[in-house]
Amino acid sequence: MALYNKLLVDMAASNNQPAVFHGKGRVNPSRLDRIDLVAVSIVRQALNDVRPLAREMMYTHIGYPFMSRNPTVSLRMAFPDEFAVPRAAEAANSKYFRATTDLFASVSGVLAQAGEQELSTAEEGDEQPSTYPQYAPAGQRKVSRSFCLFQLADEMLVALVRHAHDFEADVIMAVAECFRSIVVAGRVAWCSAVDIETASEAAKGPCCWGLLIPRAGKRAQMDIVIQKLAGGELDSSSQYMGSGPEVPVDAVLDVEGDDDVDDL
Repeated sequence: MALYNKLLVDMAASNNQPAVFHGKGRVNPSRLDRIDLVAVSIVRQALNDVRPLAREMMYTHIGYPFMSRNPTVSLRMAFPDEFAVPRAAEAANSKYFRATTDLFASVSGVLAQAGEQELSTAEEGDEQPSTYPQYAPAGQRKVSRSFCLFQLADEMLVALVRHAHDFEADVIMAVAECFRSIVVAGRVAWCSAVDIETASEAAKGPCCWGLLIPRAGKRAQMDIVIQKLAGGELDSSSQYMGSGPEVPVDAVLDVEGDDDVDDL
């Protein structure tokens, strides 16, 4: 709003005011008309922080499975024995960069609370208790969702620069390799990375990916969207943990709520 007001004042003083702003010398917050609302929207869009979009992508594909309190939720390489690194030009949709998320999901996205009590017991000891349900409780299903880390890296870079730039394959490859190392390292390494003090020396380096994780309030909102059954998952015959439908990386979550702070 302040920036828009400054623009109006400068345009009025320059005697070169566009016709659409004729008669407007400053902003009156209590009497905003359609022209004011559109102009303020354009200014906000121009100054939009790139982090919310990138954070949604990071949490949906990497943060959620590693930060979930449910130990049956996991992120793994779909082909863990695939060690042959493809050429950058052939890396998209390769087995080397194929990752799979296993999780519980329901029609509403809200999961049964029974697992929380059992999970608290699991956190008290070093071993997971046998009472924790390895099957999907009533109304929920175990599903698997696969995606390509190379494609995720490409989409992430586009989100960070806010422009549909065609990045060179070698650039995308470097980011995809970083994502793959996170997946291979597993849940324990990731949790220690996102729990570090952001001002410490440990916050520098590869662990800084953890700084793209949304704050707790928005994570709770996103969890419900992530945990909703979609597409072929809604098939009543899907009662087992099988290979789920491909999850497009560009299907970014539409979640309400501000995300303008760095709190993890």
